[in-house]
Amino acid sequence: VLMEKRGLIRGEGSLGSTKLDQRGNSPTFRCMRHFVVQNLHITHTGYRETIMCEAGRPIFENCVIKNDVDDGINVIGTGNPTFRHCYVGEVAKSAFVFFEGARGLITECMVRDNKGHGLRCVGKSAPTIRRCNIVNNGEEGVVATEEARPTVEECNVRANLGTGVDASREARPRVLGCVV
Repeated sequence: VLMEKRGLIRGEGSLGSTKLDQRGNSPTFRCMRHFVVQNLHITHTGYRETIMCEAGRPIFENCVIKNDVDDGINVIGTGNPTFRHCYVGEVAKSAFVFFEGARGLITECMVRDNKGHGLRCVGKSAPTIRRCNIVNNGEEGVVATEEARPTVEECNVRANLGTGVDASREARPRVLGCVV
């Protein structure tokens, strides 16, 4: 789904009752502008991320996001998404990857049981992660490299195979009020 215009996609019923199962080698959602996705269970199978945010300020609320081959969510360029009350799990690689210059807000989400990192930040990316559980991932909970500046506030980052929070090169993560 290429989102180039404002819009709303909302699943009806309880969480999990509206499912989007995509099998293909392009992202399920490619975000180019502000729009809202609510109450969807999104499963992606294919050699691409489930969601690619390239621009705009899309909002994902009360969603389940899975990917059994690649990353869950990649944010690049001027992408500045918000993920609120989402479950991002059972992802074959990293749940979230923020690339050069990308921003975003991840709040009150469950990021667990992914084979890679819970959150990976590279370049000059600067997302804010607030009141999330980042647990039981196959690599680090949060990793920042190059000049990344993630802010991790009031999160539970534990039981990941790698360290809770890892920083290398010029990265400067801010970790405030977290259990790590």
